[in-house]
Amino acid sequence: MTNALYFCDGISIHDKNFIKSLSDAIDLNVLDLQSIEGSNPTEVIQDRNPKVIIVTPVNQIIDYIPEDFHGAIIGISLAFDLNEIHTENNKKVAKLRLARLDGVVVDSEFTREKLIQEFEYKGRICKIVYGLRKPSREISDKQIPNLSRLLVTRTWTPIHNNELILEAFLSLRFEHELSITFIEPNNMNDQMLDLTKLQLEETGVKFLKEMSNESLRALLPSYGVYISASRSDGTSISLLEAMDSNRICLISDFPSNREIVVDGENGFLFKNGNLESLKQKIMEIQSLTPQEARIIGRRAKLTVTELANWDQHSKALAEFCVSFEEKVT
Repeated sequence: MTNALYFCDGISIHDKNFIKSLSDAIDLNVLDLQSIEGSNPTEVIQDRNPKVIIVTPVNQIIDYIPEDFHGAIIGISLAFDLNEIHTENNKKVAKLRLARLDGVVVDSEFTREKLIQEFEYKGRICKIVYGLRKPSREISDKQIPNLSRLLVTRTWTPIHNNELILEAFLSLRFEHELSITFIEPNNMNDQMLDLTKLQLEETGVKFLKEMSNESLRALLPSYGVYISASRSDGTSISLLEAMDSNRICLISDFPSNREIVVDGENGFLFKNGNLESLKQKIMEIQSLTPQEARIIGRRAKLTVTELANWDQHSKALAEFCVSFEEKVT
């Protein structure tokens, strides 16, 4: 395949993986909407004259692709692309956008079914867990994880629901002598329940600056439990990194999460958005014996090895994109 364009709005860790894998297989150029501020994206696309466009996130930027584009359009669907569409009017618009796609890449069976049933998508679908590059690093599971040390790496946005975790921690911290670390929010007054940063730190809450994926890997062994309360999720790289590091993971029971974590087997699930369920699961984790924690950590690592090896899945992504070359020619 020649002259393919990867069209995105910012380059996330997922995008870096996609771009690297596709560049190894096809002649790929990258157009980041955030890097061409002041230019007309539609005109930029026309000037580059690609034969194939790979677009993500679909629902946000596909309208920039010219209506008279006759090549193949392949969408990479991220969780919020579909999960955050709630009104009938927005759903109708999304259906029209999705109908322009010759193929879609998704990372869960939940998203695949949603595309077909709710958005009536008729094109080809490729399902792959986005995964980690080179998972299963050699991390010893002999060290007993400190289950009283909790880590939250998702940003302070409404969809990630960090406030719920904070509320659960503040009600349990004395009974279980817990400590917790968050990524520092941009707006402390709005996000932190009107408590000052100093007051929170006095209760065992710590804050870190937003970190790279490499920094997260180095940080994980210092914590026993990874927590995410996201209301809408796809393949979370930070979750996979935590599982690959033998950590105990506690996440919301959003459908796509249930495809990765089995409650009590390789991690723990709490009812999405439910404070009491989250508190109950934190207490359940605190009651684990060292041997039980090790077993769950080993199963978590094995899950990543078997289901989320991006070095293997990237080949399926490239093959799917190359398969549209016939339409181009």
